[in-house]
Amino acid sequence: MTAKENGEGMSPLTATKHLMELGFTFLAFFGIVLIAYGTAAVYLGNPWPPIDAAANWMSALFTLVAAAVVAVSVYFPVHSRCADPVTRRYVAPAIVALVALALAHMIWSQAVLPPAVTNGFAILALAASILRVLPFSSGT
Repeated sequence: MTAKENGEGMSPLTATKHLMELGFTFLAFFGIVLIAYGTAAVYLGNPWPPIDAAANWMSALFTLVAAAVVAVSVYFPVHSRCADPVTRRYVAPAIVALVALALAHMIWSQAVLPPAVTNGFAILALAASILRVLPFSSGT
């Protein structure tokens, strides 16, 4: 009998899984925020130095952490969850379109994207892959 069947609420393991899932979802959201901030800073021509320093440091930190988690995931049991219908229908195409726009901008302007934007894309991709590889799902 599970903790839920006993009326005890969520088991500690299930709560931990949900917190980890929430953390990796936040990581993906942070990637989107970095992309938006870096893009705004470039187009406004006025990066905000305190935010810029924090964004560059945090983007490098989260990119490295996400890359390490993906690498460590080879030691977890084999698991892959299917893409969420919302992700498949809206999120993935939006990200592909954003990447295409970023590549077009780089080719057209012959300028390299700011590190925060590039790391934002990397964090978003790594976080999404973490959510699909690690052995937990919303139902457990």
